[in-house]
Amino acid sequence: MEYVALDVETANNHAGAICSIGLARFEDDELVSQYYSLIRPPEEFGEFNYYCVAVHGITPADLTESPTLAEAYDEIGGFIGDSLLVAHNSPFDSRHFHGALDFFGIRKTYHFACTLALARRTLDLPGYRLNQVCEHLGIPLGNYHNALDDAIACGKVYARLKAGTVQNAGNKG
Repeated sequence: MEYVALDVETANNHAGAICSIGLARFEDDELVSQYYSLIRPPEEFGEFNYYCVAVHGITPADLTESPTLAEAYDEIGGFIGDSLLVAHNSPFDSRHFHGALDFFGIRKTYHFACTLALARRTLDLPGYRLNQVCEHLGIPLGNYHNALDDAIACGKVYARLKAGTVQNAGNKG
């Protein structure tokens, strides 16, 4: 089975205010390729929110030479193809990704699976943030809130949870 794990970091809460994107392609649950780019959000989406910058560390100065999503979409769309997208908290990532596509008039709808929802159905944990799920499953996360590291970890979480290979991790029965 082929799927692409996606993670976006955002400048603020406006749907489509993506400032970085990470994509990780998995085939037969193995990472086979990856894509990362800083993305310059549209000025119409407002300024960077202090909280968002504190989470991911990306500032407007980091993006002066970065493409907009429209400028990077040929690469992004080509990387994704017709694959299922997987995200941890897919309503968030889907909202921002589709919001940016809509802003630039790119009429494409992607289908998402959600590792957050899958973890909540499968595991009994005190919290379900990506770092907590990865720690519980023994999956290395790398730099939490780096879009590529998060996408790779998300894809590995998806492989483990969908395969049902979680050994007594406090699973809900």
